[in-house]
Amino acid sequence: MNLNKKLLLYIIFSLIGFGIFIGTLFKNFNDSFWSSFGIGIIFCSIINIYKIFRYKNDENYAKKITIQINDERNKFLSEKAKSIAFYFYILIMGVGVFVFRIYNYYIISQTLAYSICSLVLLYYLSYFIIRKKY
Repeated sequence: MNLNKKLLLYIIFSLIGFGIFIGTLFKNFNDSFWSSFGIGIIFCSIINIYKIFRYKNDENYAKKITIQINDERNKFLSEKAKSIAFYFYILIMGVGVFVFRIYNYYIISQTLAYSICSLVLLYYLSYFIIRKKY
């Protein structure tokens, strides 16, 4: 995706975030989740818009980012970090399933178990797709 399309996408995201925030003011929601969610979208979009403008206007920054994106070592480290995060997520959630089951929090335990099953299923599906592709 080129930079102009990304810029437009982040502007749209910031407008959506603004709409969510304003919508919570008029609907008088009792919790602060939606207003915080809208503000979070706005700030993340503003940060990404800033990064795009900096990339377009600062040659040193653009060169540094391009090297980071295309460097094989960084790609390897990113894949390794994802693998470790996946492993620890499964491990911690697996322990959580048993701990919540012991303390009679059955819904939380079941939700964690479904989360683990979904992630493992997604892993195997993506593995078979990637194996056929490469």
